[in-house]
Amino acid sequence: MIDGLKRVARRMRRPLAASALSLGTAMTVSAALAQPSASVPGTAATSATSSRALQTVVQDHWRWWLSENPFEATSLGVRDYDDRVPDVSLAAADRRAAAAQRFLDRLEAIPDATLGEEEKVDKAVLTWALTRQINANRFGQRTMLFSSYDSWPQSFANLANGLPFFTRRDYRSYLDRLAQYPRYNEQAMV
Repeated sequence: MIDGLKRVARRMRRPLAASALSLGTAMTVSAALAQPSASVPGTAATSATSSRALQTVVQDHWRWWLSENPFEATSLGVRDYDDRVPDVSLAAADRRAAAAQRFLDRLEAIPDATLGEEEKVDKAVLTWALTRQINANRFGQRTMLFSSYDSWPQSFANLANGLPFFTRRDYRSYLDRLAQYPRYNEQAMV
């Protein structure tokens, strides 16, 4: 989980987002490690069940995140979403926040006492990221799709910088995405 988030932060073209991710991860890890260990009630079977449940949530979230961020997915080598552009509409932001809440609910159902130390850190980092996403969607700045670091037209213009161009399929994927710009732009303008 942490390695996946770090890879994403390294590949992101948004220095502020990467800095926030690193700072948030460091703070979450520190807080998680500073807490005293609780005695683990239950059996090894309970621990194994919790571990599987956590791993399932982490994997489900990662697949969902890649599907919601197709540019980043392609730049990370996941080619399942090469024909897509992200949905930048407010309705999509609401849908993503609702999905994040469902992931958070699943995480909260897993008792910390049944997890190993590394799993607690994984859970804490994902909890932090999901909570941040949910809370950010409640504020007006969610309507601001640009900053001094990034904007929807800028990220689209820079799309080619993060994509592979080795095969005919790679070029076709890029051209298909370019053809979707009018819809992408319309979502941002509404």
